[in-house]
Amino acid sequence: MKLKFNGKDLEVNNIETLTDLVKDKKLNPESIAISYNNAIIPRKDWERVELKEHDVIDIVMFMMGG
Repeated sequence: MKLKFNGKDLEVNNIETLTDLVKDKKLNPESIAISYNNAIIPRKDWERVELKEHDVIDIVMFMMGG
């Protein structure tokens, strides 16, 4: 399946939900926010969002610093 991930084309296999994508990319779910087709998706709903061909996903990572 082809997705647009953070502005780039991404081919994925065996990834069905946003949760699967987060695990595949080895991201810390506590430090990111996900925009799915231009809508912010709450973390509690990631498992219910089934990915489809050509979906657009943007992930923003929160970083601490000073």
